[in-house]
Amino acid sequence: AFGVPVVTHIHGGKFHEFYATSPKIVQRAIRHLLGHSSAVIALGNTWAERLTAIQPSAEVLVVPNPARPSEAVEQPKECEPVGVLFLGRVEEQKGTFCLIEAWHQMVVDNEARRPARLTIVGDGDVERARALVRELRLEDSVDITGWVTPAEVQRILRTSQVLVLPSHYEGQPMSILEAMANGLCVVASPVGGIPELIDD
Repeated sequence: AFGVPVVTHIHGGKFHEFYATSPKIVQRAIRHLLGHSSAVIALGNTWAERLTAIQPSAEVLVVPNPARPSEAVEQPKECEPVGVLFLGRVEEQKGTFCLIEAWHQMVVDNEARRPARLTIVGDGDVERARALVRELRLEDSVDITGWVTPAEVQRILRTSQVLVLPSHYEGQPMSILEAMANGLCVVASPVGGIPELIDD
């Protein structure tokens, strides 16, 4: 209204679903915001397409999240377990509980193979995750830290070799970018902006 330029930066991993399920008046307000912003920042091409589908007149620009590259992490010696890391909010939509159940199946099926250790880092439903680990008797191979400081996240990244993120939806997850910047292998579900970051 006052002629002040507005830049809108969309981060939500379910923004397109939020739009689709909103009342008509809210949809109209969203289209107005996108159409009247001087620029709409999307995290990748997938999100640029989704935002343009909502408001074709929007000035959508792709600006990916940044991550600072580091030396590649060390690989474990033959006798050492592979460090597998989940880094994110502990909840259903991030696939945390599905991951714990899959880990249990891997432990059952993989007795004779190389050992691996799963570390789950993040806030959220931590106690439910710990209860599931106890129920499945995974204490020997799963560690749930809960929330940790950024410095501790970096230390854990540097002692891991694989990042796993089985999310049901995402924008452009920083955990994947940080893992790749540290030379970790990434295993993730093909949702949101993830397929633009890793190949098949």
